[in-house]
Amino acid sequence: MDSSRRPDSPAPVWQQRASQHRASEDGAGPMSPCVSICTLDAQGVCRGCFRTLAEISGWLRMSADERRAVLVNSELRRASAAA
Repeated sequence: MDSSRRPDSPAPVWQQRASQHRASEDGAGPMSPCVSICTLDAQGVCRGCFRTLAEISGWLRMSADERRAVLVNSELRRASAAA
């Protein structure tokens, strides 16, 4: 948790949206985890959703299982960045 925020204050909007995206699926599987923070770091990973440019651009063509794999990998990147 961000130590500058009070414990009873709501999470930042990007965290709320990320949580909603992770919990929802459309007819083709998981919905895009995009949280509209679309900038890439030096490794080519989005700072908002932690997907690579290839994963972002290929999202609409992916099967539900491929999307789920991307979400797992993006969560691993997110955890690694937070450590």
